[in-house]
Amino acid sequence: MMWKKACFASLVALALALGSQVRAQPSDPLPDIQRGDIAVNLQPIVTGLGAPDYAISPPGDVHRLFVLEQKGLLLVIENGTLLPTPALDIQTRVAPPMNPANANDERGLLGLAFHPGFNTPGSVGFGTLYTYHSELIPVGTTPTYDAPNGAVQNYKNVVAEWKISATDPNQVDPNSRREVISFGKNAGNHNGGTVAFGPDGYLFLALGDGGNANDVGASHIEPGGNAQNLSTPLGKMLRFDPVNPALTPGSPDPVSSNGQYRIPATNPFQGPGQVPEIYAYGLRNPYRFSFDGPTGDLILADVGQRNIEEIDRITLGGNYGWAVKEGDFLFDRATGTIGARSPGSPAGLIDPLSGPLGTLEYDHTDGIAVTGGFVYRGTAIPELFGKYVFGDLALRNAPPRVDGRIFYADLAGGEILEFLLPQFLDDLLPNGLTVHGFGEDGNGELYALVTNTPANGTGGIVYRFAPIVQMAFDFKPHDLNLNSKGMWVTGYLRPPVPYLASQIDASSIRLNGAVAVSSEYPAKIEDHDTKLKVKFLRSEVKPTLTPGDHVAVIVTGMIAGQHFTGTDFIEVKAPKVHTPKAGDLLAVGTTTEVTWDVLEGPQVESVSLLSSVDDGLNWTVAAEGLPNNGSYNWMVPGTITDQARLAIMVTYAMDETGVIPESEFAVSDAFSITATTGVDGGAAVFALRTSNPVIGPLTVNFSLASGAPATVAVYDIGGRQVASREVGSGRAGSHTVKLGDLPAGVYVVRLSQAGRSLSSRVAVIR
Repeated sequence: MMWKKACFASLVALALALGSQVRAQPSDPLPDIQRGDIAVNLQPIVTGLGAPDYAISPPGDVHRLFVLEQKGLLLVIENGTLLPTPALDIQTRVAPPMNPANANDERGLLGLAFHPGFNTPGSVGFGTLYTYHSELIPVGTTPTYDAPNGAVQNYKNVVAEWKISATDPNQVDPNSRREVISFGKNAGNHNGGTVAFGPDGYLFLALGDGGNANDVGASHIEPGGNAQNLSTPLGKMLRFDPVNPALTPGSPDPVSSNGQYRIPATNPFQGPGQVPEIYAYGLRNPYRFSFDGPTGDLILADVGQRNIEEIDRITLGGNYGWAVKEGDFLFDRATGTIGARSPGSPAGLIDPLSGPLGTLEYDHTDGIAVTGGFVYRGTAIPELFGKYVFGDLALRNAPPRVDGRIFYADLAGGEILEFLLPQFLDDLLPNGLTVHGFGEDGNGELYALVTNTPANGTGGIVYRFAPIVQMAFDFKPHDLNLNSKGMWVTGYLRPPVPYLASQIDASSIRLNGAVAVSSEYPAKIEDHDTKLKVKFLRSEVKPTLTPGDHVAVIVTGMIAGQHFTGTDFIEVKAPKVHTPKAGDLLAVGTTTEVTWDVLEGPQVESVSLLSSVDDGLNWTVAAEGLPNNGSYNWMVPGTITDQARLAIMVTYAMDETGVIPESEFAVSDAFSITATTGVDGGAAVFALRTSNPVIGPLTVNFSLASGAPATVAVYDIGGRQVASREVGSGRAGSHTVKLGDLPAGVYVVRLSQAGRSLSSRVAVIR
């Protein structure tokens, strides 16, 4: 054990030395987590809970799922239905939250484990289960392990043994409680949370570092903090046999000092002053861990401090680095910041799981507190088999914490990806739900436990991970103009065998998570019940799309009681009238050049110019039969407005209504039309007037609304500037400038001031 002590001392010294080298904390030190290609349906099994945080089934039980509620309830879901009476209610025993209104209080009923012999008559663990929860400390009693440094103990975390009722298998005998081990706590956070039996038959319990931040504070040992100190159980993975030692007289494992459990003789730290229950150390807040059945691997999610969340594989005697490192970054306890990335160094520390695709860690641009889950070993979602499913409490940390996320990871490859959740808008959990835990049933199927209310609220949901039927989807048109004025767009859905089109619930269909099928056009079954044709209102689809060459259009819904999803990729166009541009002020009676993106389509040879003076609510045909060449000289009409718009339109044919033309538009930004008065009178307005045609030198008359600098520029029909004059001289009102003799031709005169411009066409004659 001398080597362990020397190693610890050297690590502390190295951490102190490195502290002076740690740079300012980077704000985004790791790549963002990307969306994967695995889509799942989250089926709500139970709603109206407070804060469900963990769920497992007894060994060999494929019908029941036991769910923990943080406030102190143990619930039973049997064959998908919540039983009306909790299996156990210890709400009066659980320590009350330090802040009852806080939806993220870390105390409560946190862990549940069934003895491996729970369903085996004759086993010492028959009908036996264990909870891990927070309690107040009764007067005159002390925890098994006091908080370090003699710090004030506000509560204790307890592993308690319970027996199932002899008369009702869905009830726990409330009088059977036996306290196995307990830990005094000063701070209300960093309690860990999971208890689970390993493949070796021992119970594993992960404890946080004691709370507060940076592993410092009244109940934190110096130097180095609790997680690196083997004299405290805080910041450790513990292993022990929780069965009453009186029932295991032949065990070679020694009995604990309180006489309530046994300590494995093979635990690695049993020297003087060391906590013999320690299995591994260097943890910060290991809220959730689980064992992967086929491999026996212990996979743990350790909640980070300021920036790094990590996934670890826990092994006997391992040191996982906190608070020398956070993830594979060096950490400075004095400042609470990370520094350089340092995989593999200092020696003796175990970094997060990694592989050829990366390291299983992420920074706080992707979440704030990792929530560990389970390796998927079910059969319902084959593409998920062997992946580690977990999540993050919330994306945003300002109160209230919202936007939980659900991930999956390739443990060998080292890559974290985010699930596709096509039933929700943008594949995101709705309504600000936060991810508090996960569950695994007897078939290896998984559950997500979420809430958006405190533990005593009603926003908690138990979601079951379910497969999604892959629907063939064809969206028409494949090249969609966002400015088109047809009424509908069309979707064709082809379900896979053995499903039929008639089994699709048309009322459940949503396009891009938001747009329902139009009620004005009934869904139509085609091709001998193999295809369903539906219509969506174009005006409702438009806000869900952005321009691009390869834009995903996703359809979701229900078929024969199952969720489905389908995706098509289309080109989305938004052609635009570029001039006049936003902020332009055109004078009545002047001529201005209209330019636009040339519209593409079948035989688009000519277009129409439309004008609007009410921001596009009503349109008037200004010119027809124009060449589709992207340019036209337009005479500004006599209506004064600051909501003018122009549009270029091409009409292909009537749509299926027989009334609405299937048209494509290029639309301008809003601009203004003003009168030409104010030049001669010297009024302080923004206006431009030139004689047309011009014989002789070009003279420009204009008025400025302010004394800000202004420019008068002249352009030929090729867009080249041929003359320019800085004007204004700090004076508002009327001005005249002479720009000299120009060759005969057509020119554009543009007046610009303070982000506004006026243009007028003029012909010079010689």
